[in-house]
Order: sequence, then C-alpha cells, then structure tokens
Amino acid sequence: MTTAHTSGRLTGDYFENCNCDVVCPCLFSPGPPMTARPTAGPCEVPLAFHIELGMYGDVALDGLNRAKAAGRNPVDPRCGVMS
Repeated sequence: MTTAHTSGRLTGDYFENCNCDVVCPCLFSPGPPMTARPTAGPCEVPLAFHIELGMYGDVALDGLNRAKAAGRNPVDPRCGVMS
C-alpha cells in the first residue's frame, strides 16, 4: 500500500515561555530530542504560533494563529508536550 504525500510550507513566528530557570532544556538537550528534565518541576509551557505565509497542499494557511497550554505529568516530568 502506498500513501500520498501532501507537501506544505510555513513561515511565521513561534513563541514559548516554559517554567524552567533560564532556557528550555528541551530545545538544547545534549541527549535525544525531548528527553531532558525540566529545571523547575514538571514542564508547563504556553506555545503560540502565527503563520505569516503557508500552504498545506492546496489549502492556504496565511494569517492563522494557534495557541496551546501544555505540560507533562509530574510522575514523568521529561520535556514534551502533553495536553
């Protein structure tokens, strides 16, 4: 079985402000992606995106905004997004 590939492209802005002490270790972890431990307890982070120009297949995404509050379970506080 083959699957169709839909092409896309985005340009815009991304903002996050996690609860870590200085900089989010998820972004600068020396280990595999998203395996660092937060510096201030469980990860809590708002994420905001603004798509200046974008396409997904034939669908225009220009001007769209998206915000999300995310965090990790205190039992497994590694970095990552969980709603």
